[in-house]
Formats: sequence, C-alpha cells, structure tokens
Amino acid sequence: MIFNNKRFTLILKPETASKIKIKAVKLFVVLGYLLYSLVSKLYGILVLSLILYFSAPSIGLGQPYTAHELLIWLNELPENYKTTVSSSLLTIVGFLIAFSIGSAQQRKQFISQMKIEVASDIEAFFNEVSRVTTDIEIYAKYCLKVSSEINENTDQNSIDFHMYNILGETNKFLQKREILRAKSIEVHRFIGRYSIILASTWGALEQLEKATEAFNNIAATMWFPAPLINVTTENKQEIFIQQIDEEKLNQYIEAYKNNYGIMNSTTGGLRGRLIAPITGMNFSAIVSLLRLK
Repeated sequence: MIFNNKRFTLILKPETASKIKIKAVKLFVVLGYLLYSLVSKLYGILVLSLILYFSAPSIGLGQPYTAHELLIWLNELPENYKTTVSSSLLTIVGFLIAFSIGSAQQRKQFISQMKIEVASDIEAFFNEVSRVTTDIEIYAKYCLKVSSEINENTDQNSIDFHMYNILGETNKFLQKREILRAKSIEVHRFIGRYSIILASTWGALEQLEKATEAFNNIAATMWFPAPLINVTTENKQEIFIQQIDEEKLNQYIEAYKNNYGIMNSTTGGLRGRLIAPITGMNFSAIVSLLRLK
C-alpha cells in the first residue's frame, strides 16, 4: 500500500484490492438478502413494521397509537364504522394469507422442478464420464497386456491377433479421449449455470466440487501415447513396444482406481441432497437407510 501526500491518492497492492472487493461483494450480498427478506416475506414485513412503529418518532413520523389507545379509538367509533373496519381488516388479512400461501406453493413447486432438472443434468453428465473413463481404463489395461505378451513372447498367434486388433481399439480410444477432453471443459459450466440452485441446498456445491476434482484427477492422466500402427506397418511389435509408455498407462489406471468411486458416490450423494427435500422421508426410506452397511 502506497500513500501519496501530494495528490492524496491511495494505491493498493493487487492482492489487497482483491480481498477488499471480495469482502465488499460479501457485504453487498448479506445486505441485499436482509433487504429482500424485509420486503418480500411476511415475517420480514412484520419485522419492518415493528421497526417503523418503534422508530417512528425519531424519523419524524409522529407517535403511533399504542394497542390500548387503538382499542379506545375503535370503541369510540360509530357502530357502522366498527363493522366496516372489522370487515375490511378481515378481508385484507385473509387476502394476505391466501396470497402468501399461493405464492409460497408456486415458488416451492418451481424450485423443486429446477432441482430435479439440475440433478438429472449432472447425473447424465457423470454417467457419460464414467462410461468413457471406464472404456479408456480397459484400453490402458489392454495395452499393458499386449506389451507383456510381446515381452514374454508367449504365443505368436495371440500377438499377431493383438497387432491386428490394436488398430481398431486405438481409434476407439482416440475418440473416447476427445470426448473426455470436451467433458473436462464442460464440467466447469455446472457451477456457473446452477450455482443459485446448488447454493440453496446444504453441501451441494461442495459435493459437485469434490466430484469435479475426482474427474479432473482422472482426466489429467489420459494423455498417454497410443501406438500408431496400421495394416501396412512393418515390425509392428517393435514399433508397438517403442510407442507404449507403461508408466503413464499405470498412472491412468491408478488415477481411475483412486477417483472413480469417489466421483460416482459423490454425484449420487449430490442427487440425493437435491431430491430428498422433494420426496421427503417416510418409513420405507428409514428402513432402507438402516439396512445400509
């Protein structure tokens, strides 16, 4: 932080300015939520009314009636006025209650539908990711198996078949890797697209971040070299061995083993967090949870 006495300017370091901006945004969000609650919810309107009632003299609105003075005022009104005031109050209160209940139910239904769509979208995405990462893991194991058979020279007929088959399997792998590359970019859109819905459910954002991290751990190791062999390639076995990197293949298999279960269980838990408030809890659900081991 630098202070210039001549111009009276204050220059902040980038990290200090960033922290101030973050705190200012957080303060704005909290104040905005409090203001929203005071003017859009029944309990907020009640609190706002009480604040205005008790602070009226200090802000120049005059001294409002107390409850006792209000009853005296009502009692001194003519009978037809009493009936009019009472019926008007009942009508207004009844309208407010009916409007509040209807709005709350409509908003709840809309939010529930959005949660179902978010859960389905995330589940479909990670189901596709699980399938593709599994296919790549199978290919990596296959390459290690072929490499082992070539090094051990166990069965030449089997090796010749693998050299013929590896071309098709490699083409499939390259397609799967391209899909996984696109998914590794697409996964980050969920937080930006569904942040409001996820933030409204306890732990949902953390679950999504955990699943995304597990997926990224797998995707980071998918760039192992693939053997470029075709039917016209001579010395297929030697070229295959030269192009295979067993260390990187094992790195992918290990990353898959360590993160696949975390990714799927976390996304399942995320769907449960989003759907559970909608479906509710019943006796069958309690029994099923107690049976889990």
